[in-house]
Amino acid sequence: MSSYNIYYGEYTLKYWINMILNKEIILPPYQRYFVWSQEKVEKLIASLQENQYIPPVVIGSYKDNEVEHNYVLDGQQRLSAILLAWLGCFPKGKGFAENIKVFGTYNDDKEYNDDGDEQENIQAWKFTVIQDLIHNGKIKKDDIKEKLINSNQYQTISNKILRDINQDFFESKRLGFSYVRPKDISDSKAQKRYFSTMFRNINISAVDLTPVESRSSLYWLDEGIQPFLQPDEKSVLGKIKIDTYDMDFARYIALLSEYKKQGETKNIAKGFVGRKGKTIEQYIEEYIYYLVDKKEQNKFYIFGAAFNYSEEIKKLNIVYEKLNFPSKYISIIDADYYLFGLLYFLIFKNIDHTSIVNNRNNITDMLEKTIFESKKNKNHAKTPSALKYLRSRIESSINIYRQFI
Repeated sequence: MSSYNIYYGEYTLKYWINMILNKEIILPPYQRYFVWSQEKVEKLIASLQENQYIPPVVIGSYKDNEVEHNYVLDGQQRLSAILLAWLGCFPKGKGFAENIKVFGTYNDDKEYNDDGDEQENIQAWKFTVIQDLIHNGKIKKDDIKEKLINSNQYQTISNKILRDINQDFFESKRLGFSYVRPKDISDSKAQKRYFSTMFRNINISAVDLTPVESRSSLYWLDEGIQPFLQPDEKSVLGKIKIDTYDMDFARYIALLSEYKKQGETKNIAKGFVGRKGKTIEQYIEEYIYYLVDKKEQNKFYIFGAAFNYSEEIKKLNIVYEKLNFPSKYISIIDADYYLFGLLYFLIFKNIDHTSIVNNRNNITDMLEKTIFESKKNKNHAKTPSALKYLRSRIESSINIYRQFI
């Protein structure tokens, strides 16, 4: 029997707008930014004018610290588009520009994600920006629009279809919804898991989620692990690049957790990576679920209750700075050799870092020689994601550091 009740219905577009402005519906902490163009907003409005089918919005009821919220689980882009069309303005191209964090990891047989789609500037805008302008329940369209235009971060919509729609359109056209409400609102952990999974499942078929966006809904399940698995961009570790991409710290921790549990590289990431397997992102997702639940199981080593995420990441930042290791690696091959062994002994074996720091030059020489030899293998250089090469890098890196511990 389902532990959730699901209700269905529809509201006028104006009613949806009022719910946004009155904060009767809000975005969960992990929701992505608004990614639609004016052209896509136009298509939505045209579809509504022509009474075409529009997928319903999904709202989830979530209780947090005795306060019940109505989270928009799916439909943020549609609701944002309707709100902007009603206001008649749109965020400027550079008004909220922000680079998306893109991990320098591999995808199938690529060394790293090199299509560039995820790194282009996006609008770091959500409809919460509009909600924050509302004070004391006073909501006047003209006042909101005036604030937006005066901020110089918005432009008046120039598209004819969007410019010519009137109030009757918003009061007559309707958009459906599904409302998901748990029968037991006391179990916030179960609700988080349910809504996080729903968000990510829904977005598989929509505009692709980046790893950062997808993982945000996972970190929401246990907010203490995010600073550890995704080091702050201002920190030493958070600044590490692989080519022009960010280091994917969670990838290293997940793979080393399996190595720690299994004691060998033979079956690490089995069934993942490569054209016929699941993706590395699914592998990391599986690991984060285990880490959040903290349940003993056969695949991954899970840190105990005494493990202090924030202290560990502080220690790693200090050691990495002392070693003066690269802040930018040429490729995933270089990064893997440097990082797997270092992270394994500092995090999973908890050894004193003094011996590593004192032998920094010897370790570096051995790492560079191993990297050079590996890249002489054209297949390794071309397809570093192949499991045999990945496993080899893990084992070789750990063995190099082991000699100086």
